[in-house]
Amino acid sequence: EIGLRILRRVQAPVTLEEIEARREFFEGQAVNAGDIIMASSDPGRVYELIPNLDVFFQGVRFQTNAAGFRDSEFTTEKPPGTIRIAALGDSTTFGWRVEREEIFTEAVERLLNAHSAEPRFEVMNFGVFGYNTAMERDVFFDEVLPRNPDIVWLQFDGNDVDLPNFIKRPENVWRVDRLYLWDFLTSRRFR
Repeated sequence: EIGLRILRRVQAPVTLEEIEARREFFEGQAVNAGDIIMASSDPGRVYELIPNLDVFFQGVRFQTNAAGFRDSEFTTEKPPGTIRIAALGDSTTFGWRVEREEIFTEAVERLLNAHSAEPRFEVMNFGVFGYNTAMERDVFFDEVLPRNPDIVWLQFDGNDVDLPNFIKRPENVWRVDRLYLWDFLTSRRFR
């Protein structure tokens, strides 16, 4: 029983606090998802991308701006003669497994500016992988609105109504109301 409890603890998902306690800065190296996020001061957002990163993630170069988004720096003040579009979403907007210039927000900005001398278009990417609609709402109020967008683009996926499933509370493996030996034996019996 004690061995199974220890094994369960080792295999349990890590919490944001555990990720932050063991994080090292991996400038220019390949990293995992836990290495590029940090706990958010906003409990509604849960986690955020670490600002000013320059690493390799999912086989592509991954950089974040000072605000912690996968985009160029953008100012609070909208540049004159500019139509500003803010894109909110999760992994698709974030650009999961694609180079930054291949993210749809970059492609839309290039396309709009290629066919318009005036005004200029600025498409700001506020996507963060794993975010749901409630988290995107907090990004909208905290990050998007202060930058005065003319258009807000919300990318929605079917998992946006769920909680972020890869951030979980640590399980108390020492609780006395559960027997891991019983779980182990019954799981083997029905195979």
